Amino acid sequence: MNWIAHHFGAHVTALQTSDLVKLGVLFSADVLIVFSIASLAVIIERSLALRRARRIEDSEYAALRDLWRRESNEMVRSRVAVSEAPSASAVRAGLELQSDLQNPQSASRTHTAKAETVRELVREAIGQGLEGENAKLSRNLPILATVASTAPYIGLFGTVLGILSAFARIAQTNQTGASVVAAPIAEALTATGLGLGVAIPAVMAYNYFSGRVGDLMLRVETHALDLSARLLGVETSNRADQSTLIAPAPELVQTAAIAAEANHAR
Repeated sequence: MNWIAHHFGAHVTALQTSDLVKLGVLFSADVLIVFSIASLAVIIERSLALRRARRIEDSEYAALRDLWRRESNEMVRSRVAVSEAPSASAVRAGLELQSDLQNPQSASRTHTAKAETVRELVREAIGQGLEGENAKLSRNLPILATVASTAPYIGLFGTVLGILSAFARIAQTNQTGASVVAAPIAEALTATGLGLGVAIPAVMAYNYFSGRVGDLMLRVETHALDLSARLLGVETSNRADQSTLIAPAPELVQTAAIAAEANHAR
């Protein structure tokens, strides 16, 4: 107690204890208000963005399946080239690589690559496209994670300032009754309450959107598998010299079609 009085006595004389508590709580509250606004903005933005991505994915995939039944494969490729669906964006990377490998100028550089090598390159390109779409769907979610992890500590910072001020008041008055420390501690604890009030919704929102992104990416990957199996195999079926070069395995096409049908039925 004497140590507190020796080190904090001069500061408490210059600045009233209540002012110190209010200053700490005010600083914490201002930061937490900014965090809460940022969290709310991310929640609204991700809600609209994921809803739009889900709607576009389902509608575009259904339109592509309808084109397969009525139009040529070139029409499907043209639709994929301009589609905003995440699965179509991922498949475009594989189609572009396929076209580049079929280009005579690039063929001289590849030196007639083996069929399995080309297939792996196309799959890798599609996989990278899927990773890019996953990053787009997960955009701004780290903000929620940051708010959820740091908001309680910011609230605790304000609480610590208030408790230090309460001990300083004890050192100044030499009294330990509840009437001396109850008011500053109560004010200081409000900072912790604010921190938890900001962190808990951020944690819930982060977990919720992470689940939605995972569910949407599962749908996107299934659609991309079906699109790549159909597009990478149908076009080359009329070219005897290239059909074995890039055509996917039959079991891959069958599995993709079954998965897509089940996913579309849901």
